[in-house]
Amino acid sequence: MKRRVITLLLISALLLGLLTGLSGAVPGEVNARWLPDGVEVAADLYGDSTYSFHENDLIVVRQKNNSGDALYGLADRYGRLILPTEYQAIEPFSEGLALVAKDNLAGYVDQKGKIVIPLRYKAAGNFSEGVAWVSWVKDGRTKVGFVDRNGKETTLPYLEVSSLSDGLARVMELDKSGNQKFGFVLKNGKTIVKPRFDAAEPYCEGMALVMQKDVGGQEKYGFVDKSGKVAIPMEYDAAESFSGGLALVMKKNVGWGFVNKSGEVVVPLRYSGAGSFSEGFAPVVKRDAYGSKKYGFVNENGELAVPLQFDHASGFSDGLAVVMKLDEENNPKYGFVNKSGELVIPITYDSALLFSEGLALVMQLDAEGGQNACFIDKTGKEVLPLAYNGVRSFANGYARVISIGAGGSKSYGFIDKNGREVLSPDFGVVDLFPKSTVGYLSRSDGKYGIFELPKGVAIQEPPTDLELAIPATQTVEVDGVPIEFQMYAVIDKNGNPTNYVKLRDIAQILNGTAAQFNVGWNGSVSIETGTPYIANGSEMKTPFSGSRPYASLQNPTVVDGAVSNLTAILLTSDSGGGYTYYRLRTLGKTLGFNVGWSKERGVYVESDKPYVLVTSS
Repeated sequence: MKRRVITLLLISALLLGLLTGLSGAVPGEVNARWLPDGVEVAADLYGDSTYSFHENDLIVVRQKNNSGDALYGLADRYGRLILPTEYQAIEPFSEGLALVAKDNLAGYVDQKGKIVIPLRYKAAGNFSEGVAWVSWVKDGRTKVGFVDRNGKETTLPYLEVSSLSDGLARVMELDKSGNQKFGFVLKNGKTIVKPRFDAAEPYCEGMALVMQKDVGGQEKYGFVDKSGKVAIPMEYDAAESFSGGLALVMKKNVGWGFVNKSGEVVVPLRYSGAGSFSEGFAPVVKRDAYGSKKYGFVNENGELAVPLQFDHASGFSDGLAVVMKLDEENNPKYGFVNKSGELVIPITYDSALLFSEGLALVMQLDAEGGQNACFIDKTGKEVLPLAYNGVRSFANGYARVISIGAGGSKSYGFIDKNGREVLSPDFGVVDLFPKSTVGYLSRSDGKYGIFELPKGVAIQEPPTDLELAIPATQTVEVDGVPIEFQMYAVIDKNGNPTNYVKLRDIAQILNGTAAQFNVGWNGSVSIETGTPYIANGSEMKTPFSGSRPYASLQNPTVVDGAVSNLTAILLTSDSGGGYTYYRLRTLGKTLGFNVGWSKERGVYVESDKPYVLVTSS
């Protein structure tokens, strides 16, 4: 696929020769959980220096075997190996399962390190929307299809298949001339878009970007909706997938702009390039009468909200965007504008990064060419001078700093927003996991550890038995309409999952039907059948992400004034709020609506039919 032509603002995160700052950490000291000797954090495994702890704080680690080959396993935040370092590859957890490979065969493990889907596939993908794409050999022939969490396979009559996105997966087959053609199928294998396009991107926001070559061999791009209809004609020479309800498109000799899902041009095709929308604005560029590129910003109504007046511009972050103009000597100078186009921080800096958590890293050269860097607030006030050879923007309240020693060796640490060293820059590798204050490091003897900021706050003692419910988003057909529920699954000792759904979600969806019921609280959950549901705003929202510790519901659920035997679990949000999740079948049986399953429909609910007892699968 063709990509955007604009080059967004890229500034190095390492600013050298910085000012004097504060210090307080004792060199080389850290409270960490240390991994076994020879085991290291595989921080670069996915091509990124910071990859996330997985859904229940599991991290990929590696160790070299006697032949020098790297083999992978899993450790928890307490430094315990829960999956031995004996696998050729491990992918990040997705929907509670991780793809692993050994002896050139792939399978899946759960978050306790147990193999739940045997290693029998020659190729496989991560779980998405309840299934993963897989490829295997049977009777000497290669097959492709889906496997669900229980290991049940659906075979597809195609050469390739991708992960589900928006309920559909891209498939590929060859035409009579041997050319690749792409289409889309549902989870159950039903073909929605026959493979007829020369290229296709996964569905995003209900639309898929597709490409076909015209009779002259020119690539033409358009979009198909989830019914398989070409909703936006194949008339563009380049395009990108939808994001925030808009898609970037281009016509040769006309320009770049944005269209909505009806195909209407929202941002006119008049620009030489455009970047993605962020905080309601997108940078655009156009050549002026002298042939020079000038940058500005458009809003989501297509209006040029910030005039084309800059020599470069970035996207917005924290309400401000970095802009650049060349000075009289053709040197780039940087400053910041707000969404009204007002220059709120003058264009005087020799380098600048976007604002993050209310602070931005900027740098100016002095008369001798030395680099003076600091963090500024949104008024442009210098709030934090620095004393390191390099620094990165703040995230989760901390910024990583770099110290360069004799011979050019680098060591790393962290500071807080007061400039205090919470981890002295004395470690070979240091980083935090995204959206976390937990990170990893290595010390001079090569030992790797897991630590938590601020320094001195120890990672708690590992639990003896950590029972977790894992996220298990599932689409349920309710009276013929597919509804996506954010469920949680409890895994039994045999690895079999049982899904639980939030009670208020079901109440909201069934409101107005024959099975409607209201939910209340009087020391325990109460349910009143046949009564319209009164919403409280928590419906169909995810109160938390990732796996959660759970407890069995202690207080009984009262249905129409009588104590019931409904099976339920209680999950707690980070803010302390409690959310009750129930087994869907027990709800149907107790409240009087049918819950069923079929290969064609998946899980379905019939509000106007009585519950039918399932005696066999």
